[in-house]
Parts: sequence; structure tokens; C-alpha cells
Amino acid sequence: MKSRKLALFLVALLLLGAGTALVQAQGDEEIIVYRQRLMKGHVASMGSIGDIMKFKLAVGTDHVAVHAKNISEYAKLIPAAFEKDISAGKTDAKAEVWTNWDDFVTKANTLSTAAATLSTAAAGGDMAKVMPALKGVGDACRGCHNDYRKPEEERFPRD
Repeated sequence: MKSRKLALFLVALLLLGAGTALVQAQGDEEIIVYRQRLMKGHVASMGSIGDIMKFKLAVGTDHVAVHAKNISEYAKLIPAAFEKDISAGKTDAKAEVWTNWDDFVTKANTLSTAAATLSTAAAGGDMAKVMPALKGVGDACRGCHNDYRKPEEERFPRD
């Protein structure tokens, strides 16, 4: 009887361990999906401002201000979204994000500062100030992507 209870206990422990590993793997995948959605939101707002400016869309400066504020808010979330070291799987993040964490955070903070400048310029409604501020955000994005995003040929296809 004792050996049967011990066997049941060991099977339960084994299943619990396998379940924990599965939850961990799902957690990593979910974090990757979240990171990608965060970055897609950022890119969507950048593209929207670019379209408004390029095509001189008559949607009003308030649209630019909303997109700029979104970019600023997204930028603040980036360091926390990347705290967990996940460079394997369907991610474009290089392992260097975590081996050079302080530099990554510095670059994310540079983006956040540039995004705040863009948000302030857009909120003021002066589109002449928006373009250089938008360029500053783009430069900050590239500064991080150059070091911490996998090259094009190694990236995963997006939906």
C-alpha cells in the first residue's frame, strides 16, 4: 500500500513539474507576444503621424497629438517589457539586450525622452516642431534596433 501511495505521489509530482515547465514556456511565449504588440502599437502611431504629415491629411493636429502621446506612453513601458531574459523562440530580440542591460535601458530612456519631446511639440500644435521631434524618435528607435534587434534575415515573419 505504501509503495502505491509513493508511486501516486511521484506521478503527481512529475505531472506538476511538467505542468510548471509548460506554464513557464507559455509565459515566455505570452511575454514575447506582448512585447511584439507593444512595439507594433508604437510603430502604428509613428506611421500614423508620418501619414498625416506626408499626405497633409486634414484630420487636425489633435490626431498627431494623440499618436505622439501614445508613442510617449509606449516608450515608458519598454524596459519593463524586456526585463525577462527571453531571446529564444519567435522573438527578434538579441541576447545582447540582457548581456548589455544597462545600455539597453539607457537607449530605451533616450527613446522615452525623445518621445516626450514629440508629445510636447504635438500637443502645442506647431507642426514645424513635430517633424524634427519625430526624427528624434526615429533616431532613438534605430539606435536601439541596431544593437538589440536581430537583422532582417533572422527575424520572424509577422501576421
